[in-house]
Amino acid sequence: MRARLAIAVRFAGSVAVLAIAWALGGPATAASGAEWPMYQHDLARTGFQPSDPLIDASSASSLSPNWTVMANDKISSQAIAANRLIYWGSWDGFEHATDPLTGIDRWQTYIGDETNPHCFGHLGVASTATVAPMEINGLQTMVLFVGGGAGSYYALDANTGQIIWETFFGSPQKGYFMWSSPALYNGSVYVGISSIDDCPLIPGELAKLNAVTGTVEAVFHTTPEGCVGGSIWSSPTVDEATGIVYATTGNGSCHRGIEPYAPAILQLTSDLSLIAAWRPPTIKLGNSDFGATPTLFSATIAGVSRELVGAANKNGKYYALDRTNFANGPVWQSKNIAKPSPNADVIASSAWDGSRLYVAGYLATISKQSCESTIRAIDPSTGRFVWSDCLSGGKALGAVTAAPGVVFEGLGSILYGVSSGTGEVLFRFEEPGQSKFYSPAMVSDGALYIGNSDGHFYRFTPAVP
Repeated sequence: MRARLAIAVRFAGSVAVLAIAWALGGPATAASGAEWPMYQHDLARTGFQPSDPLIDASSASSLSPNWTVMANDKISSQAIAANRLIYWGSWDGFEHATDPLTGIDRWQTYIGDETNPHCFGHLGVASTATVAPMEINGLQTMVLFVGGGAGSYYALDANTGQIIWETFFGSPQKGYFMWSSPALYNGSVYVGISSIDDCPLIPGELAKLNAVTGTVEAVFHTTPEGCVGGSIWSSPTVDEATGIVYATTGNGSCHRGIEPYAPAILQLTSDLSLIAAWRPPTIKLGNSDFGATPTLFSATIAGVSRELVGAANKNGKYYALDRTNFANGPVWQSKNIAKPSPNADVIASSAWDGSRLYVAGYLATISKQSCESTIRAIDPSTGRFVWSDCLSGGKALGAVTAAPGVVFEGLGSILYGVSSGTGEVLFRFEEPGQSKFYSPAMVSDGALYIGNSDGHFYRFTPAVP
């Protein structure tokens, strides 16, 4: 029986709270407008904002920075919009709650950072938060769930930043890091446990935590006893109609014959019992890790409506599996999003707008032309590319984001907005300092938010007629 890691849960009532509350009026209450309350918008991880009042294909070309604020380190988490605030994390170890109109922090709370110059350098908050109402001590409370920078997942009071609970899994000094963004479902929080940067590899896990107390309710180990790897640096996806949880893994280090769950797409019950796992075929160049979060979508195939789940793999392909017949493997796989090479590393999560999937890659070939970067639309029924953009910039590191008629993606130091119908470039913003966009874009209430690798956090808004 595998020995469990020591899990420490601490409560704000018994520890010093590191929140800095700004006197900017009363606490936020119910949110208004088009929210984006979790990573990739929803539990299906569609990455699609269906109801923004201002940002669409007609207004995207007029987007410009409305305000910019500066963190003390990189930003890789996706901002979220809930509770009339914008929440985002930075690698200096702080989670921020920011007024969307002014860019001034309502509060910021320190939740950990780590430095190791011989291994990973410095890291802080890389997880994207989830915000939802919960009953805490008999009171209805807006709660923020997020991974910290020193081996713990947290619940914070979303109005004040006060720590409600902390659950510790393992120090980054020993290889652990909380890249994964929480999925809140039916009173529990699902989170991935991963290696910080293969330095060293640790045994990966998918954990289910009680949302009120942070206690561990269930764990799925992604590697057999004695093996390391199977990291879940992507985020869990939940089919709310069935309660089934999907996760992707990477970093298989033991022989594939005895490590059946890495790299793989996993299908599990809400109690984290395995239903099925599927592994991609080995390829000669690059690797077959999954760094992208699964996306739930639907398609009509041979006249039959199918409920599917898909994810991009580092080998350059996108795989789609039938959620009702998962063990049979992909119903289709795309052509290469990017060339299968050691440098391709397709890790961007896809977006789904109810009609098409949108993906991004690096080092692609389109119509015999070599492309540094690409954004593509995929037919959900066949995996065929509907259109493909040959673009400059660099690697697609953050997830793809979609709004009605427009798709956004940061490629290196350039943020693009392209037509979801044709792929035409509608918007292009090159970061003045050439810093990379690690963070995915987020669209809410007539604004687009995104962070970059030098700590700039931007709010873009379109011109108003």
